[in-house]
Amino acid sequence: MNPVSEVALDPSNPKVMYAAAAPGVFKTTDGGSTWARTSDLVQVTAVAIDPNNPSTVFASSYTGARKTTNGGASWTEVHPNPTKLSGAKALAIDPSNPSTVYAVLITENARDDASGGLSKSIDGGSTFSYINSGLPFSVFYYGFDTSALAIDPSAPSTLFAYSVGLAKSTNGGASWLPLNVEFPIYVAALAVDPSRSSFVYAATQSGFLRSSDGGFTWELLLNGLPTALLTDVIVDPSDSKIVYVSTENAGVYKSNDRGQHFTVFNEGLPVTRVNSLVIDSTGTFLAAATDLGVFTISPGDGPLPPIIRRRCGNKCAH
Repeated sequence: MNPVSEVALDPSNPKVMYAAAAPGVFKTTDGGSTWARTSDLVQVTAVAIDPNNPSTVFASSYTGARKTTNGGASWTEVHPNPTKLSGAKALAIDPSNPSTVYAVLITENARDDASGGLSKSIDGGSTFSYINSGLPFSVFYYGFDTSALAIDPSAPSTLFAYSVGLAKSTNGGASWLPLNVEFPIYVAALAVDPSRSSFVYAATQSGFLRSSDGGFTWELLLNGLPTALLTDVIVDPSDSKIVYVSTENAGVYKSNDRGQHFTVFNEGLPVTRVNSLVIDSTGTFLAAATDLGVFTISPGDGPLPPIIRRRCGNKCAH
């Protein structure tokens, strides 16, 4: 089976999903019961949907990137790295201005090539430019080896990024302020509380970290987590006290108190690596991208129960 790196949900209809998988970009219109391959990309690493126009989708692999404006019927090339024909590890679209797209770039031989890090498009992906001014840089080996980016939903010009060190921008990436805090060598994901932006979360290789002052100081919270190897963190937009994290080897965990305590959220989920998580705006549809495909919870009305209901079919997983 091939892993799925990421899932993107149509904000107007969570039954419509796109999955970034090794064989390509896959789409479902029935909540995951059936899937179809929609692009010629392979080894796809990232996928993102325009929140205002769900027919517009971006996808990226290690070697290139694509954009569709008709729900995957056709795709055109885009170039998130302005100087190299390479793709992005992650993509993020400004929720207040979907013409603004951010890319966490893939770099090779970073110590010899400082062209990685982050890039930004303000014209819907037609052109990108680097936004690395002030971003932490390692002259020894890593260069701008960025691994995570988060947009503050309540103030989208505020960004957080990890690139050898943690940094914050308040002007849409035009400049970065390195945050003088000790962080693990690798941060897999960052998230900002949509209703209380002073709370920022980091999923790291050393566990779950939380800031309550906009990223300037952090605390390590592991209560209820059986492993420190985290891969993603997301916040329920309908109740931001609820936080989910995914792990490399222990499934998914849920917190009802902004990460102070976690409980297992795995019933129906096989023991496998969970690569990323996504939740819809109502907090009633959660999807996990795993090494065994896509697993979802869709209970209808009421809070999410710990039951995984569907997974992607053979075309997506194999």
